[in-house]
Amino acid sequence: MRIDEAFRELGISPDTPVAEVRRRYRRLVKELHPDAAGGASPAEALRSARVARVVQAYRRICGEERSSDAEGRASREGSQRIFLLGRTALESSSRKERLQAVQELGASGKRIAALYLQRAIADKDADIAARAAQGFLRCAGVRVEEEALELFDQLPASRRVLLVEAIPSSGRPLPRLLACARIDSDERVRRAVECLSMRPVRPGQRSA
Repeated sequence: MRIDEAFRELGISPDTPVAEVRRRYRRLVKELHPDAAGGASPAEALRSARVARVVQAYRRICGEERSSDAEGRASREGSQRIFLLGRTALESSSRKERLQAVQELGASGKRIAALYLQRAIADKDADIAARAAQGFLRCAGVRVEEEALELFDQLPASRRVLLVEAIPSSGRPLPRLLACARIDSDERVRRAVECLSMRPVRPGQRSA
């Protein structure tokens, strides 16, 4: 189960506090328990399957899925670290802490980190938002352009500019995102694309 699927299964967002994740998990398991529905019924198999998915989702979010002892321990520690960094990036009142967390999330290359980074693009600090945009494009995975396009439509113009400016450092050609930016209603976004096209093209890098 992917981490984004796990959040959807529990009906929570990536920035949900750990205590609330646990409460949500316990509540779902209690509601789905066969005894809560008055014993056996034709729907029991469906409830059991849902309980299994809820348990798997909870373990995925809390880093408890195991492949082997060593790999499982590393996975748990990595997931917990990303979770803590994500909370810091989104909630800390300290600019220094938010910036450090965003930088570490971007450097992780983890798909789960992209969930936090896309929210951090809305940070009031433009430098943090720019780092978050760069990290998001690096961590978003194989569907990066689809997710970037969806995010692009939700961002204010000042943050759409940052997403466009982050494209070169991502090392990924995103032609559809650039096409949308070229016809954006805000001149600042269109100008950002023009500035990209005027930059020298490095070896192995495609021109915008």
